Amino acid sequence: MNQKLWEVIKQISEQKNFGASEMALAYETLDTNTFSVLQEQLKDGLFMRNEQWI
Repeated sequence: MNQKLWEVIKQISEQKNFGASEMALAYETLDTNTFSVLQEQLKDGLFMRNEQWI
């Protein structure tokens, strides 16, 4: 897995709320393609705050 993506996922999963600041962090951290994939997953509601998949 992309190390930067993993770091962003860990940071996001530690937050109680997910909003614009977390998206800005992801945007600044990830390359364009990886950010697009993350954005699609979040939009589709597949992002789950569940330690089982982390």
